[in-house]
Amino acid sequence: MILGVIQKLYEQGDDRPTMNALYTAGLTPRLDVSDEVWRILFEDEPEPPKSHVRVQFERLDEADRKAVIAYCEELDCLHEDLDFILFELDQAVTALYRDSLHLKRLAIICYSDSFHFRVHAYREKAFKLVNHFLGLKLPEKEGFNEKLLKLLFATRRSELAQLLEGFRRDKALNEAIRFRHLAAHALAHRDWPTITAARRVDDQTLARSATYELDRETDLDRLYGRVQKQLGSVSARLAQFRRDLAARLEEAAAR
Repeated sequence: MILGVIQKLYEQGDDRPTMNALYTAGLTPRLDVSDEVWRILFEDEPEPPKSHVRVQFERLDEADRKAVIAYCEELDCLHEDLDFILFELDQAVTALYRDSLHLKRLAIICYSDSFHFRVHAYREKAFKLVNHFLGLKLPEKEGFNEKLLKLLFATRRSELAQLLEGFRRDKALNEAIRFRHLAAHALAHRDWPTITAARRVDDQTLARSATYELDRETDLDRLYGRVQKQLGSVSARLAQFRRDLAARLEEAAAR
């Protein structure tokens, strides 16, 4: 299948963040070889038949085509963002700010908050991508996600609907989204004392001994181990969801 081939092209062994444009390359013709380039490269060889995904894309009106490309690009970039955040957080805690209580703490807080914000954005954009890719024309108003699921079930796209329903109910993702809501609209929930706003103010304004700072740095190292595991798990969950969603959309296009 086309998505499996594309995925292999992007697989790399480097731990540093790299762009994997799976949505864009798999669901849109944006990165396809043009007809002119094909004739130059392959001369007399006939072009392969269009995949069901490309046929589906061509059926869409101009507005949906533009939206599909835009959402695919943004979702692919969100995956790169999440990988970058995890990479930079690791560099900050283990190397750059290894011996600084204040900077190590700021790195954990700021990178984690940025990660949670992007997880929230990802879910909203994924549902909208499905709406535009299938040309459903469902108004993107309050209750949109629930209405989209009902429409998918009603139109016998049950596997796609079940994937999105499981994604919407995912415990780890919902916890990240809940944290984002609190941080934006209420008092941020910090369940680790060393990173609370009150402790940060005290540590910056009150005299602290070297032993105290060492204890707090050790505490942050333990927290980082926990954060790294949690955020890494969410990133892996989203990576699997991207593969599954692209595959389900390919199947829907083949119907």
